[in-house]
Amino acid sequence: MLSTSIKKLKTHSVTKNAVALLFMQISNTIIPFIVYPYLTRHLGIDEFSNFALVMALIQLSFVITDYGFSLSGAYEIATNQNNKSHISHYLASVFIVKSLMTFVSLMLFGLYLKYYSNIENTMPLFLGGTLAIVGQAYQWTWFFQGIEKMKNVTIYHFFVRLLFVLLVFYLVDEKGDGFLAIYAWGFAQVFGAILSFYMIYTKGFYFSSPTKENIIGCFTKGWHFFFSRVSVSLYTTANIVILGLTGSSTYIAHYSICDQLYKGGQAITSPLSQAMYPYMARTKDWNFFYYAITFTGISLAVICLLFSLFSEEFLVLLYGDSLKNAGSLFDIFLIITIINFFGSAFGYSAASAIGKINIANHSVIIGSLIHLSVVALLYALDRITPYTLAFSLLTAELFVMMIRIFLIRYHYKISNSLS
Repeated sequence: MLSTSIKKLKTHSVTKNAVALLFMQISNTIIPFIVYPYLTRHLGIDEFSNFALVMALIQLSFVITDYGFSLSGAYEIATNQNNKSHISHYLASVFIVKSLMTFVSLMLFGLYLKYYSNIENTMPLFLGGTLAIVGQAYQWTWFFQGIEKMKNVTIYHFFVRLLFVLLVFYLVDEKGDGFLAIYAWGFAQVFGAILSFYMIYTKGFYFSSPTKENIIGCFTKGWHFFFSRVSVSLYTTANIVILGLTGSSTYIAHYSICDQLYKGGQAITSPLSQAMYPYMARTKDWNFFYYAITFTGISLAVICLLFSLFSEEFLVLLYGDSLKNAGSLFDIFLIITIINFFGSAFGYSAASAIGKINIANHSVIIGSLIHLSVVALLYALDRITPYTLAFSLLTAELFVMMIRIFLIRYHYKISNSLS
């Protein structure tokens, strides 16, 4: 019985797409494990903190330029896979909306660097960041997720990350080269955008001139997803920006590195949720859903426990003695990793199967409100530190997970009783 279940899991379409996504996310994980140790040793803690702050701003900008299409777009494509005409109009509409949001994000990015950061020479960082923001905006990973064809896009994502790593090793050699690391990320993202467009056409899809109604419909459908993504960013990536306003370079560096390792953990587990999302929207296969998340969740908990036993030694080995006192902070992020996995599993994948997507959207809005309330209190008490922000993040993620599990199970029981 067990061997049959494992065989079914290995040959399942969700597993195949999840494996492809996993390899793509592994390439993302290369950055904190390879590039960041190199940068901390060659740039020093102060300049590395500037790099980390700008990278956080770039990621926040991506939340704006993405406009929730990584969720709403994947759902739209998944439910219209056989209607190429509809998809062609939708892709063109998304392009127009993204262009508007890219302009907005570049304005906000420039304003923060000039007026709110402590960085002296911001122009090189702004130009490099602009390349990255534009390049990230026009990558279409969610499209391939929607058509459940992730193999080719996984290959191009790997080469984009590899290009970034090689450029960093080639360009960055000493203190003062931090802006070159941002340029390396920017050039790699532009390269990824060009490949992304090319691969859409090789799959037989195209961009067709949208009507005004197409654009408005695309904009309004993405609003709730956009707001939920902004809410998530307010209690994740935005924490580094908050530290940039109130904390020291050491605070920013420690939090940024632990946050990147946390995202590395997410990169390993998120492919399951990403691949499950269009599958559950289409099939509503709850037996497979529970089997997959139980198996993955137990494996993740064991891995996090092993890392926690040697957290400080692990950080010093990778990043040097400047991370000697960050072991306890990393332990908090390991706990958050487990909570986030189960919260994500009961997010869009489970909600789409019962036709209640707003559960996923509204839960993260509640989580962000909890986090912002805690941060406001910490700010008023002058208690903003990496540890207090990490505990606030943990609290927000825990509430999101509990809300999602309770509401998904509640609506699932109601739908079953009515059928």
